[in-house]
Amino acid sequence: MDETNASENKRVENWLRIRGFDLFAVMDPARWPEPLRESFRTLDINLPMGTRIVLLGSVGRTLWEIVRRDHWQDSDPIDRYSIRIVEELRKLHWHGQKIEWLHPGPCPIPIQRLCRQAGWSHPSLLGLDIHAQFGTWFACRAVIVVSRSIECTPRESSRSPCESCLEKPCRSHCPSGAVTDIEAFGLMACGSYRLAKESNCAHLCLSRLACPIGTSQRYSDVQLDYHGALSLTSLQAVREQAE
Repeated sequence: MDETNASENKRVENWLRIRGFDLFAVMDPARWPEPLRESFRTLDINLPMGTRIVLLGSVGRTLWEIVRRDHWQDSDPIDRYSIRIVEELRKLHWHGQKIEWLHPGPCPIPIQRLCRQAGWSHPSLLGLDIHAQFGTWFACRAVIVVSRSIECTPRESSRSPCESCLEKPCRSHCPSGAVTDIEAFGLMACGSYRLAKESNCAHLCLSRLACPIGTSQRYSDVQLDYHGALSLTSLQAVREQAE
């Protein structure tokens, strides 16, 4: 890796961390496995040679507290803040380089697969991805295409913490029986239980709270309630469409 470009990435990482983004990855899609590249072609997303995919992620409560304190708006405050920070990053560190937004955005890009390719996460029994250190208390906040050939960041290397978790309390704490196997999360059972009257999983996941990985990064109760309410509204909309 070129030392100058590596230093620039380190400056970007430090700049982002102050603003609530603890995860930063730059990837060359030409190095991806063919199935991942094919998923982008299927979505009619063109990734010419030399372009880079950049991911920004948050961990724990830091980003939430920054947005709540200084940047709260009536709708999509976290997405709006993420977009604002990326635009500042583009101007300050990437010389106004043209970018293309993939997330937030309307196109259903495979965010979990991108996070795994960056080395951030592994599949878990919860249907959520899990980070070896932070558990499920992280999120990808932005995915962009940059035409400039930025130096790629090193891929994180780790083993799935689920492999060494013997008790797997996420299973016993799931009242819907949705948590059974990494390859077969019971999405329908989970959704039905959350939508049930007086469900105790409406705004939060008891299995997620029971996971012993990354507990120091657990979201605050207000944060959990906010995200839980958003996902519950989405579930209700899906059910109404089906009816």
